Amino acid sequence: AVHRASQFGHLECVQMAWSFATIDRPSDELFCRIERVAISNIRAFNSQGLSNLSWAFSTLGYDSLPIFQAIADSSMRKMNEFKPTEKAMLVLSFSRISHPFQSLFDKVASRSVSELKSFGSLDLFNIVVSYSKADASMRNKKLLKAIADEIVSRPSSLSPKMLVGIAWSYANEGFRDPKLFNFISKECLGYCASFDSQEIASLAWSFVSVGCRDRLLLQSLSEKSDDRWEEFGAQPLANMAWAYATAEEDRQSLFEGIADSAIAIKNDFTSQGVSNLLWAFSAAGYPEQRLFQSLASPASSILCEAGHQSLANTAWAYSVANVEDSSLFNEQFVNVCVQKEHDFDYQGLRQLHQWNLWRKELKSDIVLPHDLGTRCYNEFMKQTLISSDL
Repeated sequence: AVHRASQFGHLECVQMAWSFATIDRPSDELFCRIERVAISNIRAFNSQGLSNLSWAFSTLGYDSLPIFQAIADSSMRKMNEFKPTEKAMLVLSFSRISHPFQSLFDKVASRSVSELKSFGSLDLFNIVVSYSKADASMRNKKLLKAIADEIVSRPSSLSPKMLVGIAWSYANEGFRDPKLFNFISKECLGYCASFDSQEIASLAWSFVSVGCRDRLLLQSLSEKSDDRWEEFGAQPLANMAWAYATAEEDRQSLFEGIADSAIAIKNDFTSQGVSNLLWAFSAAGYPEQRLFQSLASPASSILCEAGHQSLANTAWAYSVANVEDSSLFNEQFVNVCVQKEHDFDYQGLRQLHQWNLWRKELKSDIVLPHDLGTRCYNEFMKQTLISSDL
């Protein structure tokens, strides 16, 4: 096939690429040759050929700008010829690559929004997930709203697991649609036991993230997590803790289960995961001493990776829990805060002020420098004055 590739016609290019992708068999040399032939004959490809070719390249991880640019340009010229499934496959493929093609996503959206009745349920799912992954949702709110309405009009047409993915996609883009989320809740409520740990955490995070605090759903997800916490990875644990703390769900057994599992995999957390987890425990009123002590060293080892919000959340959480640990709170921690001092928003500065007060109460030498400490104090006092005026 490699030796004959330079002689392929456009149909053979698609067939060969599709075949190798279907059996998950990469071949750098073959796909390099297919790319050259396809680009030189791109106008010969019809809509199905373009969508299949993009799917094959993206499925095997061939993230080559020239071939995707050629496919995008040709697809936009022929968009009227694309069937619903071909459009869904096209945006799914382009959502997997690193190169942004916003104009293609915009074109698909404009040509699809009035035709959603003809899209299959899997097509709708793929489009929603693809637009979220490609960060193209908020540019195409009209399409996302239309898809939400279409999904609601199709009870039982999408599997509960697909609805979990849809909820996450809408929440990930900050797209709140109460009607859609109420529909998802009703459709998923009886299937919570069938969800894996990632799906449970994703669904809880999605609902709370968009402000849909569905108590019945959160209760069911919590109950179905009991005795399964060892199945949860670091990110799902952090997401569960954050969701239930933010929703102000007082579930002691849930936080105890999360703490036990988090300690067991303490080195798996990212800096954001650690900060979200610890913030959640302090915010929920469960400052588990053993959890904070166990995570201090891992948090310290990834300190340089932490963003400004993670630093502020971590500092605030430890001050509320009243857990001192010199492996975390040392000169390095203060130096990182100083390096990012212009990144902190008002909330972060207020959190750092509370940490600084706690350090002074401990009579510690590890405190914020005077200038940064003053900024934090002034921001904290603004909050106090505003609260008093109210």
